[in-house]
Amino acid sequence: MKKFIYVFISVLLFSLVGCSHTAEPEPTYKIEMGVVSDSTYRTAYNMASSYGKNINHSNIKTIRDFLFQNTISNYDNSTKGVKTDEIRDFLMQRGYNEVQANSEIAVLETLGNDIMFFEYAYSKTDKVWIYAEKEN
Repeated sequence: MKKFIYVFISVLLFSLVGCSHTAEPEPTYKIEMGVVSDSTYRTAYNMASSYGKNINHSNIKTIRDFLFQNTISNYDNSTKGVKTDEIRDFLMQRGYNEVQANSEIAVLETLGNDIMFFEYAYSKTDKVWIYAEKEN
């Protein structure tokens, strides 16, 4: 009987400990986007390149601010609650291969923000910028 009680208590304690640990919620991101001229895109690209491997959250935010100030159309900041897999799928639908998409996701997860660029369907000279930032 004592053995049964010890086993029962052990199982009960194990189940309570197992239930008390809650998984971290999956991070979500807010998304901003807009259209900029090719010269603005090149300036932003050069800004990012100048930071090199030392790029950080603040640097990316500075580039985002530059892009925002020079956006010529289609600015939108209404998309919130976007999950990592949704961002990856979006990138791959826009022409990024799996390695490129995963690289952008790695930056996003490491720094908490990232900027990506795409061709603009309505102009051969303008670019679409997309900024993603982790929500708190």
